[in-house]
Amino acid sequence: MLSDTHEIKEDLKRCYRDIAEEFSKSRKAYWAEFQFFLSYIPESASLLDAGCGDGRFLKFLKSQKRFVNYTGIDFSPELLAIAKKNFHKENFQEADMSVDILPERFDRIVCCAAFHHIPGKTLRKKTLHNFSHMLKDEGLLLLSVWNLWQQRYLSAFARSTLRLFLFKDPRDVFIPFGKEKHLRYYHAFLPWEIRSLLKECGFVIERSEISRHNFVFVCRKNLLKIVPQKIFSREKFTESLEAGAMAICHREP
Repeated sequence: MLSDTHEIKEDLKRCYRDIAEEFSKSRKAYWAEFQFFLSYIPESASLLDAGCGDGRFLKFLKSQKRFVNYTGIDFSPELLAIAKKNFHKENFQEADMSVDILPERFDRIVCCAAFHHIPGKTLRKKTLHNFSHMLKDEGLLLLSVWNLWQQRYLSAFARSTLRLFLFKDPRDVFIPFGKEKHLRYYHAFLPWEIRSLLKECGFVIERSEISRHNFVFVCRKNLLKIVPQKIFSREKFTESLEAGAMAICHREP
């Protein structure tokens, strides 16, 4: 029984290893949020596709003739192998969005239907802080997660309720995929929960949409939350005050 974030992540990685080909074949259609995000992606923008999978969002951008400076990251080498085969000239890297920070800074970060796979609030906050670090000051985070509050997922919630004492949160669910019914981890976000998390991690939500299938957010970095560097240490500040006081005391009349 999986009971911590590391185990859940490793199990999810094994799951995508086993289902990569089948998963990729099932992801041919473009989701509605792709078109929603497109209006926020200018031509030639530097773009990080976090949780890029087999490169489906890149394929959508190319179909719309929206040419960007693209980087795709995913923790599944099997899905990345498919992406590199389909788009051999593009920049794909194996990386874990909840751990790794790339040295580049991006105009846009797109995270489409991947953030709900991050287990635990601590790792979710770390992921958002990583995104903030990799965004330029005027950059945008384009984020979507599944809306799992649907009748089709009731059985998954029922199973997770039985695991409550291990997971501490009945909204951590495992949903089967494919012919072999491989179980994939999801966190069933509530709209207020993800809004609060984004704000807590220093993002301003510029636009959000809630549909039957997805929760979608357009977010900007809150630059007012960036802590300025100290110009003086406390000791230096005290020294400067004392020096000023001495200068006043010894000033000629």
